[in-house]
Amino acid sequence: MANYLVKDQPAECLVRGASYLLEHGYSMDCSKDDHWGESLTLSRIPEIELNSPEACLIVVGALLSMGMLLVLLLLGISTGVWKWKATLVALPSHHSGRTLLTTGGSNKKVEEALLIMVRDVFGGQFVPVQDT
Repeated sequence: MANYLVKDQPAECLVRGASYLLEHGYSMDCSKDDHWGESLTLSRIPEIELNSPEACLIVVGALLSMGMLLVLLLLGISTGVWKWKATLVALPSHHSGRTLLTTGGSNKKVEEALLIMVRDVFGGQFVPVQDT
């Protein structure tokens, strides 16, 4: 989780952040809990790198079980059981009319993508906030 103070209003922060993430492969989860009020959750299908633990699991599983583990993993990915999640929360702040934007991701790659999103979307108009 990372916190930032940004100059936009909370709703504008969510719209700008969501637009950026939608352009970069994320999709909006349309559940009852998600709304455009204060928070928003987006997800995407994971990227599997050849040198990652997931790729090793697929290769070993395919060799040992003649493809059953691979089939189950691909079925889980294609049906949306296994997804990366990104969460944005925007709340009014008492710091000179700024918004407190909190970002969180389900893994390190999502956290890195959210940091890049904040830099690209809000440019020099954000201030990182240390957790207290």
